[in-house]
Amino acid sequence: MIPWRRALTAVSFLFFVTLAVRAGAAQEHPISLSWQAPDTCPSRAAVLQEIDRLLGGGQRTNGRQRFVARAQVTRAGDGRFELMLRTESPDGEGERALSAPTCEALAGAAALVIALGFDPAAVATEAAAASSAGPPSSSPVAPAPTLPPRAPPSSVQPAATAPVLPAAPPSSMAKPAASRERFGLGAGAGLGLDVGALDGPVAVIRAWATLFVARHRFDAALSYVPTTPIAAPDRATAGGRFTLVAGAASACLALLSWTRATAAACAGLELGQISAKGYGVTRPREGEALWIAPQAKLDLTFVLASPLALRLDAGAEAPLGRRPFVLENVGVVHEPSPLVGRAGLGAEIHF
Repeated sequence: MIPWRRALTAVSFLFFVTLAVRAGAAQEHPISLSWQAPDTCPSRAAVLQEIDRLLGGGQRTNGRQRFVARAQVTRAGDGRFELMLRTESPDGEGERALSAPTCEALAGAAALVIALGFDPAAVATEAAAASSAGPPSSSPVAPAPTLPPRAPPSSVQPAATAPVLPAAPPSSMAKPAASRERFGLGAGAGLGLDVGALDGPVAVIRAWATLFVARHRFDAALSYVPTTPIAAPDRATAGGRFTLVAGAASACLALLSWTRATAAACAGLELGQISAKGYGVTRPREGEALWIAPQAKLDLTFVLASPLALRLDAGAEAPLGRRPFVLENVGVVHEPSPLVGRAGLGAEIHF
């Protein structure tokens, strides 16, 4: 082939490659969004669609570099959804924490914050046009609320609770969300420490199931104290081996809530049995006693990464009808304390 024809072919190839690269870049969304949320929340595509609507329906570059947003949505112990949003742009970095009763409303708030950070003038223009044209059409996410003016881009915004958000519009996505927000389930297990039910501090193995109803929580728990030997006060070689098995039902109220933690107060009733088997005597016997104990406690639930959480609690119980355990020819071996202390730490999964 003649050299000049080869050169012409190469130039033409480079020209078409350049056009293809530019066309691909033109189709790329100017906002890079990382959206991590439970499966029941709106998708990343739905949030980007809401951002485009707030910006006027087009992917406006506004003569700027790409805008990066990273959003992580988790569900708190009281059933609310919480968002941690971090943004990066040529103007600087920002961070904001929001919470809302529904994930659709939280997605709408996130879309508004991102759109304002990308092009506040376009958002204002579109809002003015929408107000004059009448109510907007339905959207996959709840309409974005009106937020206070944005802080200067160079500063990092402190965490704050989102303002009161409007209810999500009636749609195929919003209706199931209302029922999800009202109820929730959880289960967990852990270890605890009991002081007073038996002689001295003893370990407790615990497991529980939980029902969340708005700010309220209802627990059904099982506790097991492994066999613990207790010697008679006046005869070290004789005594009994004690075991405690009990179940409890309690109701809790969330007192304080933060981005990832909830503090609650609980009251309930524990019902079970203390069993004992004597040793060190000629005729060792076995015995059981009913365990009934009203209880009160405070606990703190900390969400590590949805759906996993840690629960720390501490409280007290007041056993009713404390029955002493007696060995023949030895005397009283053990009698439960009138006030029993309990504390524990465990892992919990929210469904």
